[in-house]
Amino acid sequence: VRDSWDTVISPAVPLSVENGSRLISQAGENIFHRKMSVDEKTAVIDGITGSIDSINYLAFYTENPAAGSSLWVSDGNMIGEFSKRHGRFGEAFSLGDLLSRLLEEEVSMIIIGGDQDAVAETLPEANLVKNGSELNVMSAGVDKSTGILDLAEYFGVDLSEVVIGGNDLNDLGMISLDVGKKFFVRGKVAEERLKTFSNLEIVDDIESLGIFLQSIKEPVQMTAGKSGVLS
Repeated sequence: VRDSWDTVISPAVPLSVENGSRLISQAGENIFHRKMSVDEKTAVIDGITGSIDSINYLAFYTENPAAGSSLWVSDGNMIGEFSKRHGRFGEAFSLGDLLSRLLEEEVSMIIIGGDQDAVAETLPEANLVKNGSELNVMSAGVDKSTGILDLAEYFGVDLSEVVIGGNDLNDLGMISLDVGKKFFVRGKVAEERLKTFSNLEIVDDIESLGIFLQSIKEPVQMTAGKSGVLS
C-alpha cells in the first residue's frame, strides 16, 4: 500500500491517524488502513449482541473515507449525539443490516457509544480504547502509537523530532513513545497514571499546548524519506 502514498500525501495537507487504525488525508483520501480480521469482527458482533441494551449507537469505518461511517442508532436522538463527535456519517442502517455489513466490509475501527463498562465486559479479548464517552475497537496491537511510528518512518523523521500532545485515554499509547517532546492536558486521566510515563509534561489546558506549538519554527516542505517538521 505504501507505494501509493506519494500520490496521496501532500506536505500542505494534514493527516489523521484515527487511533492508528486508518491513515487519511484531510482531503478524504485513504492512505492505508489496518483492517480487522473476520475472527476479530465476529467476536465484537457476539459481544455487541450480548450488550445491545447498553449501546446507544454503533458505527464503523471502512476502507473508503469518502463513504463516511456506517451507523446504527438506538433511537433518532442519538444521530445528533454521534454527529457532535464525528460530524457527518455515510448512511444509517438497521442493526441487523449494519452487523451484516460489518462482517462483509474491510473494517478498520468500530465505534460504540453507550455504557462503556457494560459493553467492555462482553468484549474482554478485543483491543478496546476508551475515547471520551465511546469505546473504539481496533485490530490487535493497533493504537495511536502505530500511526505515529508509520508517519515517522515514511517521512524519515527521527522520533526525537516528534512532538505529541494528548488529553484522553486513547492517547496513552502514543505518549508511551520515546519522542522529542510530549504533553498531556490535565483532567481526563488520573495524574498518578500519567506519572508512569517518562518525560511527559502535564499542562493545565489545551491553550498551553498551543503556545508551545506556536513557538516551533515554521513547517518545512517534506517528501518521503526526507527529514523536517511535519506540516
